[in-house]
Amino acid sequence: MAKDQITRTYPIYQGNKATPGKFVQLLDNGQVSDLPLRKVGLMYNTQREIVTGGQNGAQTYYPKTISLAANKFLYFYTIISGGTYTTYAVVVTIDANENFSSGTPVVIQTASDASAAIQDVVDLGGGKAFLATKTAFIVQADANDVITVGTGVAIDTNPTNLCLEKIDANRVVAAYRQENASGYGAVRVFSITGNTISPGTTNVHFTTGAISTSDVVLLGTDKALLVFWYSSNYYCRVLTFSGTSVAVNTSGGLTKSASGQGTPILNKISTDRVLLTTTTSATGTCANMIFAISGTTVTLAVTNASDYALTFSGNFMYPDAKTLQELDRVLIAWISASGSGNLYCCSLSISSDGNTVALADPQTNLGVNDGYNWTHILLLDPGTSDLQRALVIPAGGFSTMVKHSRRTGKLIGYLQDAAGTVVLKGNVKGLTGLGIGRPYYADSITGLPNLNNGTMVGVALTDSELLITDYVID
Repeated sequence: MAKDQITRTYPIYQGNKATPGKFVQLLDNGQVSDLPLRKVGLMYNTQREIVTGGQNGAQTYYPKTISLAANKFLYFYTIISGGTYTTYAVVVTIDANENFSSGTPVVIQTASDASAAIQDVVDLGGGKAFLATKTAFIVQADANDVITVGTGVAIDTNPTNLCLEKIDANRVVAAYRQENASGYGAVRVFSITGNTISPGTTNVHFTTGAISTSDVVLLGTDKALLVFWYSSNYYCRVLTFSGTSVAVNTSGGLTKSASGQGTPILNKISTDRVLLTTTTSATGTCANMIFAISGTTVTLAVTNASDYALTFSGNFMYPDAKTLQELDRVLIAWISASGSGNLYCCSLSISSDGNTVALADPQTNLGVNDGYNWTHILLLDPGTSDLQRALVIPAGGFSTMVKHSRRTGKLIGYLQDAAGTVVLKGNVKGLTGLGIGRPYYADSITGLPNLNNGTMVGVALTDSELLITDYVID
């Protein structure tokens, strides 16, 4: 140890999550890791543009995504210009400062009506997506970010209010309202070989009347839960699959009266529990129901709760929700008013017995949504770190990075080597390009010394030596 340094050696978080040559944080478990600073709960950055100029200033709608890598995703959106609908895909990269850069958008479909508008997208893995307008497409990005689009296949005759769920890497199920069949609810399984889609031989109707909206979530091998709004009730049915055949199990299903006609959003929260999140007719109220599934039988986890109603900012419109990797947290985002409301975000917590739901974080205003009534959440890095990252994406071509952590941390000093030696105070040598006599800060995201952003850490003695003037724990 140099005489002009005060150092201490710490274990490195997960063995490799702290980078020598950067300022680091001390976590509440006694380990050091890279910035940004951790705090228990949700952290946000500023709203940033994904597609420059919103595709030449046109309005971007119906955003959907799949993750390609830790800092890369495939972004789908529809442009509406002069009555023409055009759906695009583009590869987007996230840099170290959490800004976006995008490649050249590729056209998937164009039409003079909403038949080319995105309805849903599912991730098949390996950079491959199943995208549905009223036509189904396989869209794939390779290792060089080259996007290919397979030949479109009709989903059905005039399917609307469509949702998708992946059964496995080679099958997808779609649930939708079939407009040419009196609006009946229908499900159909599609098989995938390469970029070729083959529809199941027939659809299966699950109502004999017009439905509003529906959602499907996979429960396990060849088994899913379908929830749909029909005749002033939410109906729950277990689906079972065999190849491209699907059975809708009415025996053991659940019917639950609920106010409003919000689109059901389903998230699996344990092996036998599914959370339904939806809007209600009451202003600013979100209904949350947890369903317990045993075989093909569906019940309410707690029968005496009144829809687990929670009050949210504004009118709670156009929501999306995704289960975070811990399974007992659900990230939720919504628009506070149609046309001119703000984009909000928070998380919900699930009780240890999996039966009840509550607000877990403050409801945070992420900014004006520019009048585009849509919300989408993309989870990044699922299952690899306790710092779960997500993008909250309204229509309009913008996004906010959200991070959820179970750890909390404080800036402590400069990591000198891979052995975990942290300079707490004194001289740091081996830097480059410093301005002699100028104050330096630890960048709040990258941890690198800079002249403008972050926490003040010291003064440059030479162009390669920084003096940490005092302990920097904040």
